[in-house]
Amino acid sequence: MMLETYQFEAAKVGVQAMLVLYAQGLLTGVVVDSGDGVTHIVPVWEGVVPQLLIKRLDVAGRHITRYLIKLLQVRGYNFNKSADFETVRQIKEKHCYIGYDLDVEKRLGLETTVLMRSYTLPDGRVIKLGAERYQAPECLFQPSLIDNEKKGM
Repeated sequence: MMLETYQFEAAKVGVQAMLVLYAQGLLTGVVVDSGDGVTHIVPVWEGVVPQLLIKRLDVAGRHITRYLIKLLQVRGYNFNKSADFETVRQIKEKHCYIGYDLDVEKRLGLETTVLMRSYTLPDGRVIKLGAERYQAPECLFQPSLIDNEKKGM
């Protein structure tokens, strides 16, 4: 019906990672698709997705949020793992990032205030975020940080 209504000549059904690269004007690349519970690393070569090379990592958004809760608790902030999960997820999405060079990030965190960010909680309290911003997502690369013995990215 859609083809007739809009007079499309054809429709393409493809792997999401391949379509992401197409949208960027690329035919070759690696797409990291990290959801709430699982991360997929999908290589695409000249518009082809070699199915045997797709890797699955059982570490994703939910795990990063839990690890951020743990890091914030170590810093002295009291977050309940279930009640405050949504608040910490929002903190993660707004302030966390992947550090390119961990040695540089550690130095910045110890010697400067460049990494420091403030976040106002729903109850009005203000917390400070520092090294946790890059430490939490590091569990994607080192799953042992969250007691997962599989290899990371």
